[in-house]
Amino acid sequence: MASFDGSVEAEYTWPALTTVEQPVWEMAEAAVSALVGENRNEPPQHRVFPTQLRIRQSCGCP
Repeated sequence: MASFDGSVEAEYTWPALTTVEQPVWEMAEAAVSALVGENRNEPPQHRVFPTQLRIRQSCGCP
């Protein structure tokens, strides 16, 4: 079992959930900048943000 978004709660469940963490702050800044920032008049861009897999007890890994 795994979760997405890297919530802090996933670490404190039993078993601790494996989770995929996203750079939420960076994603939010990019979204706001695209809507109301200096680059709001540019054509839409496809952005890829890095994620990180946090393996915990729920994946059955040793």
